[in-house]
Amino acid sequence: MTVLAAREMVDLDDPMIRHLVAVAARKGVTLDIRPLRAPTPTPTVEQTATGVGCEVGQVAISRLCVAPLYRGILKPILCLTAGRGEIALELLAAVAGEVEARVATAREARDLLGCSPGMVPAFGHGRNVSVVMDRDLCGHPWVWVPTGQALAVLRISPSTLRMLSNATVASVTTASRQALIELMDGSARLRFETGLAT
Repeated sequence: MTVLAAREMVDLDDPMIRHLVAVAARKGVTLDIRPLRAPTPTPTVEQTATGVGCEVGQVAISRLCVAPLYRGILKPILCLTAGRGEIALELLAAVAGEVEARVATAREARDLLGCSPGMVPAFGHGRNVSVVMDRDLCGHPWVWVPTGQALAVLRISPSTLRMLSNATVASVTTASRQALIELMDGSARLRFETGLAT
């Protein structure tokens, strides 16, 4: 068995768990799946962080977004963000090479990935799903990600997560967008003031 977990706490025979284990095993990775002690089957980011004993920013949230293509076809884009990070959809679309993107509906999540929006695993969806991983996740030695099974999480290094999900790493949150705007504004102001000085 290529998974570490408390058998009495995590259902290792769950189809999604078995799928993730198989995907990781094909790439030579042993998964560290742990039980999540939380008051509800769909815990908040804060409850997840408390349950595993980590910072909120170490909890990786998987959100399914979609880019409209043609004739009603939707391109699935899975975005992995840190903690409460809010996706800047225009940045996500640009990184994914699309004109626009939006958050998927519950029905679209079920149709495209076969799971509910709050239970989307971070990898194992095949090559038809583009994965974008926010750069903020890379600043931690370990992050905690959903497995697609209630009350079970995966402890993994950001580099291994990126490899397993075949993710593109980029800054795609609203905080990143604001920082970029401020950087550009400061740069423009510096050029203007420097021009005045000369």
